[in-house]
Amino acid sequence: MTRSPPPSSLSMDAPGLTPDASVPWQDQSLFELIDTGSERRFDRLTGLVADILGTPICLVTLFDAQRAWIKSAIGIQPDCERPYGAWFCQPTLQNGFHEVSKQGNEAFFEKVSKMLCHDGLGFYAGHALRDSQGQAVGTLCVLDQRQRQLDDQERQRFAQLAELVEHEILFTDRLKLTQADLVEQALFDPATSLPRQLVGHDCLLSVIESADQRHAKVGLAVVHFIQYDEMANAYGEKARDEAMNLFSERLKAISGQHGMVSRPLPDRLLIARGDISSISTAHQWAERIYHEAIRPYDIANGKRSAQVAVGACLYPDQAAGAEELSRRANIAKPSQGGFSFYDDGDESRVLRRDQMTRAFIESLAKSRLSLVFQPIVSYSTGRVVACEALARWEDSTLGTVSPGEFIPIVEDNPMLCEEFTRWVLLRACQAARVWNDALEEPVKVNVNISATELYREGLIGDIDAALSSAGLAPELLVIEVTEQALIQRIDRAVQALEMLKSRGIRTALDDFGTGYSSLSYLRQLPLDTLKIDRSFIIDLATDCTAREVTRGIVNIGGALKINVVAEGVETEAQQAVLGDIGIEQVQGYLWHRPMACEALGEILMRANACRDVISPGG
Repeated sequence: MTRSPPPSSLSMDAPGLTPDASVPWQDQSLFELIDTGSERRFDRLTGLVADILGTPICLVTLFDAQRAWIKSAIGIQPDCERPYGAWFCQPTLQNGFHEVSKQGNEAFFEKVSKMLCHDGLGFYAGHALRDSQGQAVGTLCVLDQRQRQLDDQERQRFAQLAELVEHEILFTDRLKLTQADLVEQALFDPATSLPRQLVGHDCLLSVIESADQRHAKVGLAVVHFIQYDEMANAYGEKARDEAMNLFSERLKAISGQHGMVSRPLPDRLLIARGDISSISTAHQWAERIYHEAIRPYDIANGKRSAQVAVGACLYPDQAAGAEELSRRANIAKPSQGGFSFYDDGDESRVLRRDQMTRAFIESLAKSRLSLVFQPIVSYSTGRVVACEALARWEDSTLGTVSPGEFIPIVEDNPMLCEEFTRWVLLRACQAARVWNDALEEPVKVNVNISATELYREGLIGDIDAALSSAGLAPELLVIEVTEQALIQRIDRAVQALEMLKSRGIRTALDDFGTGYSSLSYLRQLPLDTLKIDRSFIIDLATDCTAREVTRGIVNIGGALKINVVAEGVETEAQQAVLGDIGIEQVQGYLWHRPMACEALGEILMRANACRDVISPGG
């Protein structure tokens, strides 16, 4: 439908203006300028042309096969009567340039005066405007009351000014195409062709509306690819896009005739099915989604299984509409991976997490957190060789909040994690300086660093600042990291650990055995210590396999010249096996529970003075 012309433009319907064999007509809709109002950038050009050529009237006209449209005009009244008839610029379109004075051409100027509602015109000059293929799509024309003629220099300038207008039209064309492409990319994912968040939400509304008409239920599942960034780091973005496209095809196959799949975020796919009959059917369907997502796929000449977290919810049983359905499916999604269906307790957990986040930010800002320290003991000598710093949080409203609750919250917030790391580093180094000032033999302090922090550019500077502020020697600091943190970006992990090593700072691989445990990775990493995860220690006294695996870890440490520490030692039976295996350093409740720095001082002095007073349970 054609819009009415805006006040600043003239629309001239011209039945007499028809495609001519001598005029290479182009559909002006290409530029999306027909039927558009005046624009300052075009008005500036017409004003410039009028000033340079000294004419009171200047027009930019655009054409399609039926109409002429004045895009910009200087010196004419836009609200005059709009007559019909052939447009006066037709000779310009045919010849490329046309110039005419009134003498001998009175009929031409009578037509021009009627069309423009301007009497007494006696001079016209027009220059054709061409598109990128060289086809005439409009004119730049100037008019004057006095009869005159352009000289050679003016004609040359007129041609140059016409080129400026052409460039503006071509720029507009490219801009429109770019805008259309950006809109397409904003609405649909280029890698999978799936709708993004806005369109995906509309699709979900349609699925729900259709299900209501058929008296069916709608199942919705959110699939979060936890290792999304790691896939690109390891195999490249192209391989990751191909993998995401494969996953989208798998989910489409189980979305059903009345379902949909979208990609609201780069690392997430959303799948809805609109013909669910019951809650049990919904559970089975969502579990199938999880198994399809973790089913091995081909990538980089090998097979790999994705680590995903899937949350699901059912409409109308558990949500009243599309927004609530999406939100509750996301709430149900396990943070560490796996599959979960929404239940009423999820809402309270989200509210508690939000409450904890706000309270933790305030507690960190006001130094309401504390550190406790758990000694690491040399079994053969009884000496405490190091103490691991562990954060504790006691809130006036929430009470005692376990690290298992607040540490994941911290690690999910990069800015908060950075501030927390600085706080722990400084307090731990200050505490280690205090206890080492009272000891003849030094005792190190171990500080845990999250995966995100290990690769942060400013971490080394923060460590240097903490050591300097506390006056602690670098060799008395041990940075503990997990296998998952190191394996995410192995090259950068090696670089980070080398930088620490060059400063004299020691490094330990925490929870060893729960991640990738690849010998090839261990050989590349400049580590000082392996800490065997407590899951291997629990059944050590009764499980032959656990004993042999632990013995194997000790042998690996010996071959790589890496110290080995056993974590979570709680019974004398466990300690006896560890002693037989040959593990020298141990940590756990059998020896010491975590304690405040004030209580630690006496323990350290006793333990480092005499072997007899640091037996298990001491």
